[in-house]
Amino acid sequence: MPTIVEDLRAIAANPASKTKAEVVEILLAAADRIESKRIELARANNDSKDAKRGS
Repeated sequence: MPTIVEDLRAIAANPASKTKAEVVEILLAAADRIESKRIELARANNDSKDAKRGS
């Protein structure tokens, strides 16, 4: 199964290879993964700050 990055590269190389709906689906999946990673990093950052305060 191709990754989101591979899908985006394929679209960049050949924009006509995917329908608009497929492109939107890929972009939404990428946005979801970026947002989940942002939340994960924010939580880790907050946990790190809390650990430093507790020391």
